Amino acid sequence: MNNTTCRFIFWAISGIFFSFSSAIYAHEPSQSDLPPLTVSNSKAWKPFSYLDSNGDPKGILIDFWKAYSNKTGRRVEFVLTDWSRSIELVKNGEVDIHGGLAWSEPRDKFLDYGDEFLTVNSQIFLKQSLLKQGVDAFLENGGGRGVGVVRDGFYGYYVSQQFPQLKLVEFDTNRDLMYAAFDEEVDAFITDLQVASFYTHTASMPSKYAPVMHIHSVQLRPAVAEGNLELLESINNSYGLLGIETKEQIINHWMHIETVYPPYLFPGIAVFIIVMSSVYIVQLRKTVRARTAELESANENLLRMTYTDSLTGISNRRYFMQQLEQIENMGQSAVVMVFDIDNFKVINDSYGHMCGDEVIKEVARRSGSGLPEGTLFARIGGEEFALYLRGIACSDAEIVADALCRNVFHMPIEVENENLNISISVGCAFYSCAPKVINIDAADKLMYQAKQEGKNRYVLEIRN
Repeated sequence: MNNTTCRFIFWAISGIFFSFSSAIYAHEPSQSDLPPLTVSNSKAWKPFSYLDSNGDPKGILIDFWKAYSNKTGRRVEFVLTDWSRSIELVKNGEVDIHGGLAWSEPRDKFLDYGDEFLTVNSQIFLKQSLLKQGVDAFLENGGGRGVGVVRDGFYGYYVSQQFPQLKLVEFDTNRDLMYAAFDEEVDAFITDLQVASFYTHTASMPSKYAPVMHIHSVQLRPAVAEGNLELLESINNSYGLLGIETKEQIINHWMHIETVYPPYLFPGIAVFIIVMSSVYIVQLRKTVRARTAELESANENLLRMTYTDSLTGISNRRYFMQQLEQIENMGQSAVVMVFDIDNFKVINDSYGHMCGDEVIKEVARRSGSGLPEGTLFARIGGEEFALYLRGIACSDAEIVADALCRNVFHMPIEVENENLNISISVGCAFYSCAPKVINIDAADKLMYQAKQEGKNRYVLEIRN
C-alpha cells in the first residue's frame, strides 16, 4: 500500500469520525431548548403555593421553581388547582411534575419522589373554648363536631392511621379549611404551622384556635408519575445547583409577615371622638390600649415561632445563622460544634417517623442540659444540631464535646418498648483568635470525619 493510499484512508476515517461526533452533539439539546416544564400544586396553600388576586402563582414553592428555571434555563409553567386535582394531573401525565408534597404510602403506588427541599411542621389547632377539656380527651372522644383537614392531603391520611376514631371533615384547599375555622365550623383542624400563622396574621382575623399538639414533621419533595425516572434524576441534579443560601433567602422573604391594623380602627376612633361623651372617650382609649397590647403580643409570638424549632423547643437554623453573622468576636477564642444522630435513617425506617421525632427530642434535651452559660444551641435541620461558644479555652471545648457524646450515649432511649443505644458524632472547629465572620462549614466536615473514624466521638481541629 503506497503513501497516497494511506493518506486517503486516514482522511476518510477522520472525516467520518468528526461527522459522527458533530451529529451526536447536535442532538444534545440544552435545557433552554426543551419544552416548558409543567408544575402542578395547590391554588390556596399560603404561603407555599397559591394564586393571588390577579390569578398569578405566588408562594415559597413557586419561588423555588422560578429559581430553578433561572439556574437551569428551562422554562417553567405552573398549573395551580385544588390539592386533589394537582396530584391527579401528575398521575395521569397531564403535567410533568408536582411542585412539592409529602410522601405517603397510597401516593407511592403511582408517584416517584425526588430529594427533599423543605421541611414543614404540622399542629392540631383546638378551639379555645375546648382547651379545658384537654387535647387527649378531645381525641379519645372522636373529635367533637369534626377535625378539619385538606382532602387527599398527607395529614388526613396520617391522622386516620394514628387516630382512627377521629371524625375528619375534608376541604378542597387550605384556604377553605382556614376560613371554615374562622367561622367555627369545626372544633379543631390540622395544618402546617406556617399556613395557620400566615392566614391568621394576613386575614386580620382573631385566632379562635390554639396549637395544642405537634403532629408530624414532613419533608416536601417534587414528584413525577411512576416510572418517569429520567425527568426525576434531571430535577434532582439541577435542584442541587440552587444552594442553601438561595433557599434560605426565599424562605426568609415569606416568613417575615407584616401584621396590619384593621382598617376600621382609626376611622372608628374619629367617630367616637365626635359623637361620644368624655366617658366614652376614656373607654375608647382603654380599648385601643388593649388592642395594641394584643397586636404586640401576637407579633412577639410570631417572632418566637419564626426562630424556634417547634419539635424540640430550642432555636432553629434561621436564628442560629443570623446570630452567628451578627456576633462580634473581637479577637476572642471561639468554638463551633456540629453534630448529628448516628444511624438515624435506620431508626426512622425501622420504627417510623413518630419514634424518630421522639429520639430527636430526647437527644436535644440531653445535649442541651449542662451546656455552659451563653451557649448558642440550635437544631439546624433533620437530626442535625449546632452550638457556638466564645471566650473558651481549647481544653474546655474538648470537655464540652466529650460531655455531649457521654450525655447522649450514657443511657438507652426507650422506643416502642425497646431500649436503643443512641450516639452522636461531633465536629469541633476551635478558633484561638476567631475571625470576624464564622460559619459552620469546617465543623460540619469534622463531624463527617468523626463518623468515618467510628462514630460516637468528637473530632476537634484548631484553626487560626
